[in-house]
Amino acid sequence: MKPENIIKLNDVKNANILSLLEILLRHDTISRVEIARKLHCDNTTVTRAVRDLMSRGLIVSTGKHELAHGRPREMLSLNPDGHSLLGISLDPNLIAGVLTDFRGNVRSREKTFFREKCSRADFLEALEKTIRHLSDYAGPGLAGIGLSTFGSYASADFHLKNVASFPELNGLRLKNFFIQKGQPDIEISDILISRLFYELRKHPESARGTLLLVSSGDSGIGMATASGGQILFSRQNHGGELGHNICEPDGLPCACGRRGCLETRASKKMVLEKVRALKNDRTLSFEALTALYQSGDKETVREVNTAARYLGTAIANQVNNLLPDSLVLTGSMMNLGKAFHEELKRVIFKLAFPLASEALSVRFSEPDDETGAIGAAMLVARKLLNDFAEFDRACPRRNQ
Repeated sequence: MKPENIIKLNDVKNANILSLLEILLRHDTISRVEIARKLHCDNTTVTRAVRDLMSRGLIVSTGKHELAHGRPREMLSLNPDGHSLLGISLDPNLIAGVLTDFRGNVRSREKTFFREKCSRADFLEALEKTIRHLSDYAGPGLAGIGLSTFGSYASADFHLKNVASFPELNGLRLKNFFIQKGQPDIEISDILISRLFYELRKHPESARGTLLLVSSGDSGIGMATASGGQILFSRQNHGGELGHNICEPDGLPCACGRRGCLETRASKKMVLEKVRALKNDRTLSFEALTALYQSGDKETVREVNTAARYLGTAIANQVNNLLPDSLVLTGSMMNLGKAFHEELKRVIFKLAFPLASEALSVRFSEPDDETGAIGAAMLVARKLLNDFAEFDRACPRRNQ
């Protein structure tokens, strides 16, 4: 056989291994016969791929399933003690870390909260500590690390810029930081991309048509988009800078250095600052603001609903541009509750073009400290399932 034909045959075998693993990730248990049917291949091909994945410790047999007619079928499932993926999400007030399996099920977690702004050195020390603790817990079964971050970044070394919510991190080169810490292969993405991937995996119905995810919270206002279950990536795994769309030309100054950005009118930070000034209370928490809003305090309702109108207008414009089938709204601003949700929806449907809004479904997703971290871990799984060389390096056969 010619060498190039051997290479092609190996490519087919490797593709079958990854395809079989993807099928197993979508089923709690499944038989070899069902796998062969889904892969449109013979039992010998399935047996070869199953043997390979078992040798890597990724799947196990769960016993025989008795049938009313015919021979019992061996059932297969993901190994509950198999390889782990480590996901980290960075927010201005929180570092969240999780260890997951290839499905995104959490095995272990660690969180560090910052009640007040800390220095860059303290933040990076907490980040390094989180990764070290979870890596030690995973041991040799750690298949990869993913990190999702707030802020804007440029170039292949993920040079953070315009970090309005945490200026101390401006200028940090994330990739170089991890290379220095012995983690050169870490997968870095925008936190909105990670949250969108989490939504797609945890809510498969969202994969139908086009999905627009908008988040408004501690790290600002951002968006990400998927079509047919596939995330639309921009440069360097970045999401969209919705918060820095201009809503008022020559308007209020923004921390990014420009004027009139959406975040100067609709961000959590700006709403909190305005209500604090009105109440003459610089220590007013967002939870206290939420209570004022929900109790009908006129000044608070006015400021929050003004922010909702600016945010709803920006979202309506994106709906007109993208014509999504689904809109998911998340982030800590959504903790303001039903009245805020209704005001936001009212503005969106009032301003969206009828063609864009008539079939639009809107869902409010409760913000979770871990969604960005889980999404970051699942993005690592996605990378491994699309590149056999990376997969083979991360999950080697145990008899090698």
